[in-house]
Amino acid sequence: MSTHQRANNNQSNPAAALQAEWQRLSHCPGALKKVNAWGLTSRTIWSLDEVLRLAGFQGGKCDPVADQVLASIVRRAAADDLAARIVLQRVLPPMLAIARRRGLGHGATFDY
Repeated sequence: MSTHQRANNNQSNPAAALQAEWQRLSHCPGALKKVNAWGLTSRTIWSLDEVLRLAGFQGGKCDPVADQVLASIVRRAAADDLAARIVLQRVLPPMLAIARRRGLGHGATFDY
């Protein structure tokens, strides 16, 4: 798919646009510097995808440590755009999966 086709697809598909934005943001030095200053972990974070995993993405259903990390990021999200974007990225894929399951048989489609 060409860059132009991806751009057109992103304009008509907000989930795809958000994913493309996430790919650009995930390794942004400024974003990583900010996230590392939050003290979510004692080790250096090299990708925002690591933050998602710390917040329970693709983890177990019951993870109190991940829940605490996510709660910390949600509190920051009230006044921090990066934190809000991380929370959105954390909750969007599961929400779209639910929408896909519930949309079956109703002609609804969701691409992400």
